[in-house]
Amino acid sequence: VLYLLLTLAIPVFMWSLFRNFWKKELDGLPVTYTIALMYYVLMVLFGTLLSQFVAYLYLNFFDNNAFQGYLLNLLQNARLEIESSTGFLSSELTDQYLDKYDQLIALVKSYSPRKIVFEFISNNLFFGNCTGVILAFVRKK
Repeated sequence: VLYLLLTLAIPVFMWSLFRNFWKKELDGLPVTYTIALMYYVLMVLFGTLLSQFVAYLYLNFFDNNAFQGYLLNLLQNARLEIESSTGFLSSELTDQYLDKYDQLIALVKSYSPRKIVFEFISNNLFFGNCTGVILAFVRKK
């Protein structure tokens, strides 16, 4: 829940940082789309690297696979729900879903903390830069 709240707060935080940068460093001068975009891209890049470094330290040294266990528990519960639902899907389609869940569970079991952090990095960079493109377009003068 905390990760979701922090993720939703990032665009607001980015907007306020850019507003402060615009007032203090640029003296309220007009900002082009390129300058705004580069500011957001660099902010996302360095924010992602810093936050995922902390996440790596936590997952590698303090977590003891609790996060991975949580993900596995969610996937196994979802698999049991699909398995116990009768009449909703055909048996052939249910078997295909169960096979996919088994593959996903095996994939999550094989993840090391380093791989989990790389997944987070790629997600943060993608969604952060998508948000940055939108905010830069709105922020340009």
